[in-house]
Amino acid sequence: MESNAAQQRQYGVKISPKMVIGMFALFFVLLIGVGILTKVLPQGAYERTIVDGQETIVNGTYKLIENPTVLPVWKWFTAPVEVLFSSDGPLVVFVIFLSVMVGGIYYVLDKADVLKRMIAWIYRKFGKQKYFILFFMTSLFLIVGSTIGFGETIIGIIPLVILMSISFGWDSLVGVALCYLATTRGYAASTFNPYGTAMVQSIAGVPVYSGLWLRFIYFIVTAAVLVIFVYLYAKKIEKNPLKSFTYETDQKWRDQYTGQALFTYEKRKYPFKEFIKDFFKGALNILPTGLIACLILGMQYLIKEGNILDTIIHGLAQLTANASPFGAALIMCAFVLIVEVALPGTMVKALTILPILVPIGEFSGISRQSTSFIFAIGDAFPNMIYPTDSLLIFTLAILGCRYKAWIKWLWKYVLVCAALSVALIGLAIAVGF
Repeated sequence: MESNAAQQRQYGVKISPKMVIGMFALFFVLLIGVGILTKVLPQGAYERTIVDGQETIVNGTYKLIENPTVLPVWKWFTAPVEVLFSSDGPLVVFVIFLSVMVGGIYYVLDKADVLKRMIAWIYRKFGKQKYFILFFMTSLFLIVGSTIGFGETIIGIIPLVILMSISFGWDSLVGVALCYLATTRGYAASTFNPYGTAMVQSIAGVPVYSGLWLRFIYFIVTAAVLVIFVYLYAKKIEKNPLKSFTYETDQKWRDQYTGQALFTYEKRKYPFKEFIKDFFKGALNILPTGLIACLILGMQYLIKEGNILDTIIHGLAQLTANASPFGAALIMCAFVLIVEVALPGTMVKALTILPILVPIGEFSGISRQSTSFIFAIGDAFPNMIYPTDSLLIFTLAILGCRYKAWIKWLWKYVLVCAALSVALIGLAIAVGF
């Protein structure tokens, strides 16, 4: 018979009801806001053409749609369901599937004390070299993001790294920084990434993997800043755990994965029926993140179906008309940041707006190489702060961390990254990159 403490123990990853309600309320309000935009903004469209098997915009062909069909209000509320049957449907299903699989697997691994044994082994092996592990893991995930790009597949790693971080005397935010934040920032500083570099350069019409010297500079600077940020924060938390932004929500993990509790586990049989039952318990615990992803992509679905995406793109494109090359470059980057809300995927966004950005850049004295670099920066920068990013929402759900607390922890780092990005864009323009 399990002890009372074991019976009260929370297994796996579970999202608090309060956080679920808060997230649903936020994205429901945003969904209504997007619906209102479909009523207010004029509907327009660019002509499209097929290039190398992919649909892309024809620059200079924007026209208002005659006799547009305005979306009925009820569409606002059915969009999160309709998106499942749209071109974004496979992505939604993949995110939901991956989320519930992670929830189920971590529940049974936790209940069987497999997780605790894994973390205990890591602690015994690397506890005295934990800052080397911090440097190594941050660097590894930075390189992975810059060269391969992990995206949603990193979901399965996040909980494990969080528990490792807790066992080392840090907090869950350090764990998230080691894997999620490192991968995200690595992707922003793409070098050999097939999406952020190769595909973007191909669409922009420049040789694939050319101009790597500036991308390597951006990557090295990005990596150095992140390693320093994570190291200083980990040191601060180790010295005074009460300064952690997730001190209260981390308590459930500290109770099981620090001190003597980390090395206290029992051998137990796991009947197949109980295994299946517990797997579904864990899956249901994490399911709300998948439903929230439906709301997020439902907003993007409304923007497309309401025919206002091209209107937004056209309006933003007009802002560079009288700007200097550097000013135009910053506007172009901001342009990508804004479009990211509606088109979070690199490929779709590149095919949609690069055909517009390239001629705008050339008109403003900006080379195609620089335009592809600017796009890459603007494409990945928002991933760590936009609440419309499904991977960020999943990460916050695991942490039990409110979006407000996340920004409070990250805002100084974001400002430093923004300043460095602006400086690198300025360098690109100055040297005619």
